[in-house]
Amino acid sequence: MKIEKFNNITLVNADYIDYLDLKTKYDFLFLDPPFDIYKDIQLPSFNSCVAFTNWQNRGFVTNQLGEPRIEMIWHFEDGRWVSHNMPRITHENILIYGDTGNADVGNKNSLHGSKIKKGTSSIGKSKLGKRVYEPKQRKQLNSVLCYPRNVSSDLGVWSKPTNLIFNILEFVGQNNVIDPFMGSGTAAIVSLKLDLNYIGIEKDKSHFDLSCKRIENFLNQKDFFLNY
Repeated sequence: MKIEKFNNITLVNADYIDYLDLKTKYDFLFLDPPFDIYKDIQLPSFNSCVAFTNWQNRGFVTNQLGEPRIEMIWHFEDGRWVSHNMPRITHENILIYGDTGNADVGNKNSLHGSKIKKGTSSIGKSKLGKRVYEPKQRKQLNSVLCYPRNVSSDLGVWSKPTNLIFNILEFVGQNNVIDPFMGSGTAAIVSLKLDLNYIGIEKDKSHFDLSCKRIENFLNQKDFFLNY
């Protein structure tokens, strides 16, 4: 086991099962493993959890964690061809459990201060009570987040766009992040930007070393909010 620390970021080169106490309840569990292992993994309890998955493995996530409080979609136009008998795959599922902050974490909202009456219907329902939408300083997130894949990165299709992870971590709003499948460290970099306490665990040494290198490079930048 190897541990590296950068400010409020701790990176661990180990299997998460050897590092985490599965009897402990953690504030925020961030899950982005290879999706086909969801059927076998053991997970600790949590106050909040984000689980990336796809339609083939969504059932394994809900078998473990139940139905999510919120489901979002990451949409990418540069989709994956699977078969001539199926549509191109242009999305992943983001299942969100437990506590979150409010969803007003998008771009600056030009409508801030005005009040807008909403109708009584909604998607899937014909009647709701009277509602008024009061725009905040920042826009609400959409349930579909559109960011291109970063297939040219060292991890190829496994990596996630920094801005996508920024949206998710800011929305959940927990200060202590546990990431048992760290990969190339994108969530670690976002945690630095948001000044969160982060523990990332990665058993693949090459991926762990890549994460350390990315964080070192990021910390050497003058502008922490430069896309990386």
